[in-house]
Amino acid sequence: MLLEDIGREQPEIAPYPYYHDSVLHSAGYHDINQTTWWVLKHRGICLIGLPAENLAFTVDWNLLQRKMKENLNSYWVSWTRSPSKLAYLLTDSGIEWAVLGVLRLFYVLREHEIVSKTEAGRYALVHLPPKWHQLIQEAINLREIRHGSSYRSKVSRAVEAVRFLRYVINVCNEIRI
Repeated sequence: MLLEDIGREQPEIAPYPYYHDSVLHSAGYHDINQTTWWVLKHRGICLIGLPAENLAFTVDWNLLQRKMKENLNSYWVSWTRSPSKLAYLLTDSGIEWAVLGVLRLFYVLREHEIVSKTEAGRYALVHLPPKWHQLIQEAINLREIRHGSSYRSKVSRAVEAVRFLRYVINVCNEIRI
């Protein structure tokens, strides 16, 4: 990726080499979206050159939120229906990914800022009903590599996760942008 590509959408950028999930890809796209550009602009750390906040691009916050709602109602809804994603919820990494992933969107849509998944989980412990706290804390513990589950079975945890995902998706869809 070139400096002049920063802040642009995928169709405007030539494919580039990238590394993801322990695989080096010779050409393609990975994480080119409004969220990536917002994080770079507002949280980027300059090693040389211009400070990130001075880079010559802007992020349309309204577009970012619309894209997040689209993601919520396509990608995340599939986690409540797709057999392979439902099966992944039987794993620790699936619980961490899904629970904290939707909570990050919940935070962004409510607070108009992007934070880490762990911070979004901690926020949710304060702002969502206690009924969900065990699952949220479980996801935070998994992310922070704390061992030992508070659930008797991975099946009951996965079932609760599906209910939780549906709940958070509905709550997020009620938030006006």
